[in-house]
Amino acid sequence: MKIKKVYGEYKFTEEEMKEMANELAVEHIKKRSLDDKKKSVTSQIKAEIDAAESKLNILAENIRNKSEYRYIKCTVKYFPEKEIKEFYSVETGELIDSKKMESEDFQLKINLDGTEIEIEDKAA
Repeated sequence: MKIKKVYGEYKFTEEEMKEMANELAVEHIKKRSLDDKKKSVTSQIKAEIDAAESKLNILAENIRNKSEYRYIKCTVKYFPEKEIKEFYSVETGELIDSKKMESEDFQLKINLDGTEIEIEDKAA
């Protein structure tokens, strides 16, 4: 008798069906786990890209403007006759800002027994 392989429909046994059902469940769980991992990694990489993009934007803006806004240690000069106060950079001596004097600015110096004492500016 001659044996030859022919392509045709094969009916699975109950045991084979159980094995495939178990394998299907395992593969489904594995895929879901990989999808969750992908979301997590994608989210992490997106956060890193967003941070890099933010840094790029700040640097580009600073280069374009040739400056940035930040807190600068300043000395304060008062001009009561004009009712203004000016802020000069301690490092460069450059005028940073000029503002209208407030009522408390007129009270910065006290005279006790002929000795003049300057009160520290709270904003510095």
